[in-house]
Amino acid sequence: MKKAMWNVDRTGEYKFSDRDDPGQTYIFDYQDEDHWIPAVADKIYDKFKGLTVNVKDVEEYVIAETAYIFKKGILRYIEKNKPRYILRVNNRNRKGTFPDRCSITFTSE
Repeated sequence: MKKAMWNVDRTGEYKFSDRDDPGQTYIFDYQDEDHWIPAVADKIYDKFKGLTVNVKDVEEYVIAETAYIFKKGILRYIEKNKPRYILRVNNRNRKGTFPDRCSITFTSE
């Protein structure tokens, strides 16, 4: 259900109206993920700072406790744009990848 709603309203507010309201944004305005990934990245850090967790823990948190959907691109965004959030990533073959088996240690800043 969350994925279906996300396709309609990518703001994460789960709102949609087919009325022609001049203040309402249109569905196609949110095809770009740049506006919501930084917000969910900060939520992930706030939840897991100072902890070591696996990718599945992060996925479950995002799905169950936020208004967002989970994409591994969120973790790539954190590693590239907010490197101070991540202390270490174990059990992966190359940077920028986050296989389910890997664990992430978030800084305790």
